[in-house]
Amino acid sequence: MSEEENKPQQHNSGQGSVQVTGDGNFILHLDPTLTSLAESQMQAAFYQATGIYCSKEARIDLESLLDDHGFTVRELKRVWNSGAMSHNRQADAFEFHSRGLDLMIGWLGWLVLSMGLWVYGTDYIDQAFQTHVMRSAAFMVGLVAYAAGLSLFFYAFIWPQRIATRVRHAVLDEAVTGLNGQDLPAAA
Repeated sequence: MSEEENKPQQHNSGQGSVQVTGDGNFILHLDPTLTSLAESQMQAAFYQATGIYCSKEARIDLESLLDDHGFTVRELKRVWNSGAMSHNRQADAFEFHSRGLDLMIGWLGWLVLSMGLWVYGTDYIDQAFQTHVMRSAAFMVGLVAYAAGLSLFFYAFIWPQRIATRVRHAVLDEAVTGLNGQDLPAAA
């Protein structure tokens, strides 16, 4: 290879430059104004992408949960909007509001729906409908209603609490890992 081929090539524009090295690698230099967005723009973009409206500190922590801990936007939105998790500005940390009442309502709703389906399927259908076709159709309608009700109870009451528990564990694990990574003073 000649020395001319090894010499980096520089291409400039008003907003930055691209440098091509001799081995074919690119080095991109951007003008800082291109990479810095106003906080309001970042908040608006985060809200549009997630449906979560929050403070700057909460947004940064939520992005960390999304990027580093494998949570989905849908999971975090469900937890945030249900009130099972919030962000304390003074402590700059998440607060978790585990509500036993939500879990009790969710599981009690599941139990009542299940018992209702059993009664509907065994007693009501046999008395109300004479033909097997009508009984089968009525039972299928009952199953659809059961599935819809069950989804509502799980979606509104049980899943947000379970996801909040997973987030709490991820945040606590991160805090412990952060403490373990620090240099602690040696014992005297």
